[in-house]
Amino acid sequence: MQVPGENFFPSCIRALVSGIFYGMPTGTRPQPNAHEIALAAIVRGVMVTRAEPVTQTELARRTGIPQTTISRLLKPKQGMTVRQVIDIARALGVNPGELVEEAQRVADGVEGAHAATLRVTG
Repeated sequence: MQVPGENFFPSCIRALVSGIFYGMPTGTRPQPNAHEIALAAIVRGVMVTRAEPVTQTELARRTGIPQTTISRLLKPKQGMTVRQVIDIARALGVNPGELVEEAQRVADGVEGAHAATLRVTG
């Protein structure tokens, strides 16, 4: 039996895997933008300022998002999807719209914008 070698995959598959179609080397991601950084910072702030702080492990349990993904979202090494924002906000007892609006204010440099202005409902 012959073991597949480098020529096993068609060139289009190798190109896709190497990231040529994406215009960047494999394993790299675009740098987070100001809004992603602000959103992650606000979520972290809400997590630690609650009456009972929420850990990444607990947030993962509440949302169904793997803890490793939660970690990447909060650093932020990857941006949050709309579904993730909604799930995380609900798990923390905040309105998803208010969370995004506050992140927008922080990213835009609005004075006085921070996680403490969010109303926690849960």
